[in-house]
Amino acid sequence: MKRPLFTRSDIKRLKIAGVIFVIGATLVACGEYPHSEEGQTSTKSGDIVLMPTGFAKIATTCDHGNRIYQTASNDAISVVPNDPTCKEAL
Repeated sequence: MKRPLFTRSDIKRLKIAGVIFVIGATLVACGEYPHSEEGQTSTKSGDIVLMPTGFAKIATTCDHGNRIYQTASNDAISVVPNDPTCKEAL
């Protein structure tokens, strides 16, 4: 009688190795994309939020208890009235 090329335990090991390979490849492919400018910087007049490449940077500051957000390209301004994180300077 001829011996089979792969035994049941060999096939089970190959399946487990395949699943581990697929999971590993997925984790590598979906890993964090390196962005050079992400983060937040504080200045005396407010905060600047540095976004990933391709997205507008945002500046935020408080003005009389209202928080103001503005993009770096100056095409969008948003105001959050009576923002509790803004303490009005006396």
